Amino acid sequence: MATKWITVDNNAGTGNGNVYFTYRDFGASHPGVLFTRSTDNGITFGPNPGLLIAAPGSNNVQCAHVAVGADHTVYVTYYDQSAGGGTQPFLKIRKSTDQGLTFAAPVSIVFHHQHAGNRLSNHDDDWSDNCSGDDRCWQSR
Repeated sequence: MATKWITVDNNAGTGNGNVYFTYRDFGASHPGVLFTRSTDNGITFGPNPGLLIAAPGSNNVQCAHVAVGADHTVYVTYYDQSAGGGTQPFLKIRKSTDQGLTFAAPVSIVFHHQHAGNRLSNHDDDWSDNCSGDDRCWQSR
């Protein structure tokens, strides 16, 4: 088990005290980014071994992080290069509005740099640029 990340919902209301845990399992039986939660202040966690957030595909997924919003929405982000070595890696995010029981389909965010006004990525035109003006950009679709 690697790249473990944990967070607690400290917001008032339903979900307060829930503990959310995400990790990357490199084992053969349950590979990928997994998510589990506790609704009893961390005494027990489920499901076991965890809800599959992202499978490794033909290459790799890793660096999972979990966060919770003020409205109890749970977000899991991770690095995804599951399409194969040498392919464009993505930062992906999945969102749960039911305190981690289910997650929406992943949304891709890809980071790239601009240098002297030239794009260094060659993505389809359906991506929208979000540049801060200081050579840091991200794209989403």
